[in-house]
Amino acid sequence: MDTTCLYLGELGARSNAGELNLFVVQDFTDLAEYSRFKFGDSSVGRKYGNMLGGLVLNEAADLLVSDQIFVASSAYRTAPPASQCLISPFIEAARSAASSANSRPTFTHFKISKRTLAHNNYAALSFKERSRTLQSDLTLPEDLSLKGQRVIILDDIRVTGLREAALRMLLEAEAVEHVSFYYVLNVPQGGILPQAEALINMRSVKSIDDIIGLAMEPGFIPNIRLCKFLLALGEQSRERFFATVPKAAVDLVLHYIKADNLEDVVKAVP
Repeated sequence: MDTTCLYLGELGARSNAGELNLFVVQDFTDLAEYSRFKFGDSSVGRKYGNMLGGLVLNEAADLLVSDQIFVASSAYRTAPPASQCLISPFIEAARSAASSANSRPTFTHFKISKRTLAHNNYAALSFKERSRTLQSDLTLPEDLSLKGQRVIILDDIRVTGLREAALRMLLEAEAVEHVSFYYVLNVPQGGILPQAEALINMRSVKSIDDIIGLAMEPGFIPNIRLCKFLLALGEQSRERFFATVPKAAVDLVLHYIKADNLEDVVKAVP
């Protein structure tokens, strides 16, 4: 199975008086904007998805002449990851980019599921700890055959490459011909600084006030990170959220928490 890996930008790091300073090397975004995306700001997700769609022009010519290309986000059960909101704008932009190159493949969205949820804060784990959690429980829809097909996986960040390795194993077992991994950010020193992901996720979302402010925006789409964070803040903050934000968002959050049993997941995090 052939593979390619493309990304919009890289996470840089420099030490200032003994303190680690993280930043996006390119100027298409900053960490405050990226943090809002990770907690449900779909307007940022649309921006990133559109930009990722343009990356199809960097693919080999034989990809663009394919009749069909399958597209998925990172794996999840019920509550989606932030990367799920990249799908629609990506497909729209990718279709337009392919058309500009006189190609008109069909981009088809599918879901990669997982049977269990990790009872830990994956973003804060060391490389060794992450290695022990390499996902071997990923599944594809029963009625979907990807044999000989081309697949694109969208994700927000590549840190250690372990999630990518798990997906590669899954798709290789399905005899996929080519898989491309598209990321918003790449961390060149991810094996050395795996906790960098946890630091940048929280750059602009640190309190219940930040969460409520985000949830009041018209482009808010709850995701699993938002749900876990809300649960970790405690009952008082949770009730304030439920009493303040629009009912549609509350109903969706409650559905995700129940469907994925997230209360038990959060309790298991040290």
